[in-house]
Amino acid sequence: NTDEERPLDLIWLDSPNNPYITLVDIEWFAELAARTGACLAVDSTLSSPFGQRPFQHGAHVIMHASTKYLSGHSDLLGGVLIVHPLLSSVLTCKLLAERIIDGAVMGSLEAWLLHRSMRTFSLRIRRQSQTTSIILQWLEKQRIDGNKVERVYHPSLESHPSYSLSARYLHLPPATFSFELESESQAISFARSLLLCAQATSLGGIETLVDWRYMYDTSFSSALLRVSIGIEEPEDLIQDFEQALRQAN
Repeated sequence: NTDEERPLDLIWLDSPNNPYITLVDIEWFAELAARTGACLAVDSTLSSPFGQRPFQHGAHVIMHASTKYLSGHSDLLGGVLIVHPLLSSVLTCKLLAERIIDGAVMGSLEAWLLHRSMRTFSLRIRRQSQTTSIILQWLEKQRIDGNKVERVYHPSLESHPSYSLSARYLHLPPATFSFELESESQAISFARSLLLCAQATSLGGIETLVDWRYMYDTSFSSALLRVSIGIEEPEDLIQDFEQALRQAN
């Protein structure tokens, strides 16, 4: 409500968000930040640096969980804050000071592992995104055919509420998506029946992970499954999904 705007310190956005992969209109919030004097920060982990570039849309700070796509091997914990190069160095100095005081300094092993992973990052994320598009087409066919799939959540699909925003903000479709089956029992059975894919709650790695979100957060539908696509062959993943869907009851 513009009539009630007041000075703000920080506007924090999570876009795309988890697990529905919904996009936020960053430019709208950039205008709000300009009017209220706020710093606009965007957590862009789910899209990766290749998928979305918040600086081009008015963000001041970008966050990435390097544990996810930047690492890509599920073997380190880390995070990245990137300050817009045209901003005053005061913010950067403050963040560096906070990092030192809080002790949030990456260990040498984690730094080496992340440096190793960055060398293959562009190869991995493009492959994961391409495979995701293939899997989404297959899932949409199951939904249309009435084969236990109720809904698929990904901004590249016309049925998704962020479809119109995806053309403006996404340079590469995210390699994470969610879908709902007809019931909780089907979702549990599907996840347990997978042979190639692992049932786990992380994302962004080279291995495909399927996560029954209700296990960790009961605010989501109990029939919802989140999928993080890895670098396996698309045909192998579809075959695994097919046999798991047959056993879902």
